[in-house]
Order: sequence, then C-alpha cells, then structure tokens
Amino acid sequence: MAISQARSKRKVTGSKYKDFRKKKLHELGRNPTLTKIGEKRSRVLRIRSGTKKIILLSADIANLYDPKTKKYDVKNSLNLEVFAIAVSEDNSHVENLYISTADGILRLDRDLEIINEGLEGSVPAALEASGDYVFATANGKFYTLDKNLNKLGKVTLLEQGFKDAHDILLYKNFAYLLDNVVNPIYLFKVDIGNLRQPKILKEIELFGINSHLQNQWLDPEKNRWVIVQNSTSMMGQGQGLLAYNMETSKEVNIDSNYFKKFDDYP
Repeated sequence: MAISQARSKRKVTGSKYKDFRKKKLHELGRNPTLTKIGEKRSRVLRIRSGTKKIILLSADIANLYDPKTKKYDVKNSLNLEVFAIAVSEDNSHVENLYISTADGILRLDRDLEIINEGLEGSVPAALEASGDYVFATANGKFYTLDKNLNKLGKVTLLEQGFKDAHDILLYKNFAYLLDNVVNPIYLFKVDIGNLRQPKILKEIELFGINSHLQNQWLDPEKNRWVIVQNSTSMMGQGQGLLAYNMETSKEVNIDSNYFKKFDDYP
C-alpha cells in the first residue's frame, strides 16, 4: 500500500471530508530512512521537477547542536563507532554515555545532554568505561580518567614509534588493547591497579601481510585472551585466531573443542 502525504480523509471531529480529487503523484511518501551506524552510505532519489534528494542510509559521524553558539560545529561531530557506556551497579539502566568527538570526549546523560568534556585537543581511538572510571587511547597514549573526564594518569604505549589502539577490554586490574596501525602490529596488556600510574606489562609484536587486528574477547573460564587477525594479500583475504594466557600473556594453542561451548549460543 502506497504512503500518501495528502490531506487526511477525516476531520478533527471524525467525520469524513468529501473527495474533491484523486491522489497526486507528488503526494507520494516513503518510509523513514532510519539511518544506521556504520560506513557512510547514501542514495540519490529523483524527485519533483527533475531535482534530486540524497538520503543517508548509514554514517559513522553525527553532529551535536551547541546551544551556546547555536550552531552545528565541526568540533561537535561525533564518532559513533568509538563510545563507552557506564551502567548502574545493578546493570538495570545506563548511567552515562561517553563518546569520541573530533576534539576530545563528551559525557552525555540518558537524555543525550552534555555533562562534561575531556581530553580536549585529541581524537580518542578507543573508549571503555567501568564504574566511575573511563579509559581511553589517544595520541599514542593510554589514559585513565574519572567519570567527570578529569585525567588521573597516562602511559605511552610504545616508547619508540607511534602506536594507538582501537579496542579496549577490562578485566579486574588489567586492560587489554589492540593496536590499530598495520605492520608491525602490537597487543598491549596494561596494569590499571593504580589508576594514577598505569603500567605497560606486556607488548606483543605480531607480523603478517597487510594484517589488522579486528576483534578480541576474554575467556576467564579458560584463562584465554583471544584475538581475531585479518590478513590481505594478492591471493585473497584470510582470517585467523590467536590466543594468549591472560595472566602470563604467553601464546597458547586453540583446539577445535574450544568452540563447542559456543555451539548452543543463540
């Protein structure tokens, strides 16, 4: 059934209007676009008088309105793929949302109102929140911040050469990081027991042809830190799994039986 943007068939009182003409093509409507988060994609539509309209299907950047300047400033653009969520102690609701911008980090409440700003002048590559603390990587450093985005401590990921991270996982007093720069690529394990003095406990250098560390997860039950590594060459693309001991950071083998526990997952 077509969507029409013509006048309603009924009056406010509920009685019907008398039809005075048929529907017109220019009154034809369409379903809402419902723009999604992801790589930017758009579509060009031909509309009335031969003009064109561009609809946005997905995007990884959004703009926030600044009530002070009454403008949509570039500095308020959000990287929708870099964010962290802080939930309540009983996991019943979201307390705060932390999201990366072109000029630092914003702390938003449940109504998406800006509460605080932090790490001004940097573009965070990864964010994670736990309780009253926030963890971020930017400009080759790993930062620890309080919930108001005040800096508590920082540590350089790699003393020789610039390295950043695009993913952070937290477990107990440790942070596990994936490098986001190709060849050579690194894994980092950071001690966050003292938030004012985080320490790099382990740097693991990896090699591969046009490799990228796509994802990671922690399995405390098996004491394993598992990483998905992608590689690209003239022969095509490949994907492999790497596993390390969560405590010693030594590489371990993954057997086929390891994934049987995931078979029953929805």
